[in-house]
Amino acid sequence: MREDVTPKNFLDILMGKSLTVGSGKTLRSSHKDTVFVNFVDHGGPGVLGFPASELHVTDLTKVLKSMLKEKRYKQMLWYVEACYSGSMFNKLSPNMNITAHTASNTDESSYAC
Repeated sequence: MREDVTPKNFLDILMGKSLTVGSGKTLRSSHKDTVFVNFVDHGGPGVLGFPASELHVTDLTKVLKSMLKEKRYKQMLWYVEACYSGSMFNKLSPNMNITAHTASNTDESSYAC
């Protein structure tokens, strides 16, 4: 199962794509839904950690913009416990209706408190 926990699968779930791994469940949201994401792992400037790889801010931003364009949420709330987690959201447009509560800002460790 560990090999199934990848940035690609995570982003595919957010985009509502069908998966052949894990439970196969994916996000089936619309313009009427509030989407909540809780992410806990390691991080660095512009990256979130996964067991064997990293999710880069450019890839996450691309998916979030696509979700907005495709009206896959009304509003989105992220809770992220990872070092430097603020760096994943600090350049998003306020018009995207995404709120992100992060354990640290763009240039500090979260100290796992």
